[in-house]
Amino acid sequence: MTRANEMLAADPKSACESYIATLEREFQPWYNRASNVDKYLFAFLQLVAILAGAGTSVLAALADLQGAKWALIVLPLVGALATAIVAQTRAADILALRERGREQFQSLVSQARADFAAVGAGRPDDFTSLHKRLVNETSEIEKQQATDLLSIARSLGAS
Repeated sequence: MTRANEMLAADPKSACESYIATLEREFQPWYNRASNVDKYLFAFLQLVAILAGAGTSVLAALADLQGAKWALIVLPLVGALATAIVAQTRAADILALRERGREQFQSLVSQARADFAAVGAGRPDDFTSLHKRLVNETSEIEKQQATDLLSIARSLGAS
């Protein structure tokens, strides 16, 4: 039994409040992590490619060192591999996609908190409407993320 099924809210206000908490606790952190992982991976691969190219140039200038010959072969391969991974996985596109999702959920949660506070001690129907709107907006963000990711994946197969 999941946490969501353990305790169902007894009234619309509690249900809406619980859903906003779920957005904050589960959805927003997932997109934060995904965006950060993609950002660091992209930066790491770019750095490897740049350092491999720079290292090759330095070693070529010092070509009389023992073992430099192997390094002059390996470093360009490492740089080419890192560059190919970035290009072939469309890492920049995936990073942009996840960052867009992170921004959308951050905005959704902030707006949800403001709207919840604005409803205050309003009618139960107001909380129900807010809850339904949040569910729909969450669903739209998730569908768009899935569609865009599949589009990126399809273009990888075509290239």
